[in-house]
Amino acid sequence: MCFELRNDFGSRTGSTILATTRVVAWIVAIGLIITSIVPAPLRPGTGASHNFEHFGSFLLAGIIWCLAYSGRLLLWLGTMVIFAGSVELLQILVPGRHARFSDFVVDVLGGCAGIFVTFLVVGCYRLCRKDTPDNN
Repeated sequence: MCFELRNDFGSRTGSTILATTRVVAWIVAIGLIITSIVPAPLRPGTGASHNFEHFGSFLLAGIIWCLAYSGRLLLWLGTMVIFAGSVELLQILVPGRHARFSDFVVDVLGGCAGIFVTFLVVGCYRLCRKDTPDNN
């Protein structure tokens, strides 16, 4: 229910956009995993605060995943909690890295905020589209 790009942009264009969005979603997820397990000195940084970087990166992931894959809101929120927890726990296996509960909480808040806001925006978009005279 998040966003059906095929229906909203026509089948051919929508399929291309949907496929591209899904590839980007996987790249973002893999990027989050890689940046979480590399040694700290090799991690890219923005210069922003540690929590802001965590929140922002998972917010982006939540937005893109909600756009890329239709599904139920609670399913995606639960999946984000599991993903964020898994990414944090992977750090236990890396020398010099450690899992922090505070990072997990910030990651979950960012990811779930991205999913929830995107879900609401897309829902409003669909309601507005239904109210236009051309779509009745």
